[in-house]
Parts: sequence; C-alpha cells; structure tokens
Amino acid sequence: MLTRCKNDRQRHCVFSIFPKPKVVLLPFSFQQAAHEVIYDGEALQFPNFRDAKPIEQAKRNAKWLANYLAKKTGEPVQVVPLVVLPRWFVKIAKKGNFPVWVMNTTYLPKHLLGQREQIDPAQVRRIISAIDDKCRDVEF
Repeated sequence: MLTRCKNDRQRHCVFSIFPKPKVVLLPFSFQQAAHEVIYDGEALQFPNFRDAKPIEQAKRNAKWLANYLAKKTGEPVQVVPLVVLPRWFVKIAKKGNFPVWVMNTTYLPKHLLGQREQIDPAQVRRIISAIDDKCRDVEF
C-alpha cells in the first residue's frame, strides 16, 4: 500500500505499508538527470551542493508517523525513514547503520523485497485503518 497524507505541520508525507520492512516513509524526492549523489549518514552531497534537509525531514516525518500510529493502534510501530532519489546514482560514503535510508528508484523494490517480515497481518490491518482515518481526504 502506498499512500500520502498530511502530517501535523500540514505537509504531505508519502509512505508505504509493507509487512517486510515495517512501515517505510518516503518523504522526499529529487527529480534530476542521472548523476551521482553521496550519502554520508548526515546529508546528501550533490555535484554542486550539500543538503541535509531531506534527511532531517525524513527523520521528523518518521517520528510523527510512529507517534501517530502508536497512539491510534495502541502498540509501537517502527517507521523507517527513506529518501528516494529517482534517476540518481546513490553512493554511500562509508559503511554504517544510518538512521535514514537513501536509494534510487531502481534499487527500492529489491531493497523492500529483501527485508524480513516484521509486522503481523493483524497489525498491518490496524495500521491501514489508522492511516485511512487520517488520509482519506488526500488524493494524488
């Protein structure tokens, strides 16, 4: 399930509910020609500038969504922030367990399918119900 809703700051959040990788938040997307971007765990280094805003936005949105879902479902929900960069080659500067995942659209399906299941079907239904209540009025 891929959906979009407004967070508490009335900004749109795009996210997917997928039993394998928990709830993955897709908050930010750059549309550019194919270039290389380097991610060091803190910011994105584009060819002409460095930008930490997408990483910080992803963290804020993930925290908001996790709190919202915990309140609505009565159980903790792990939300993984993810920045997707269509048509960019994403190079990871160093190995590490970063708080935000960054990848391009080509790698995204492989990444999601490679995760182990972590949400049971009953919890997925509760999450979908909570999101449906919040996002029913938002259209793509």
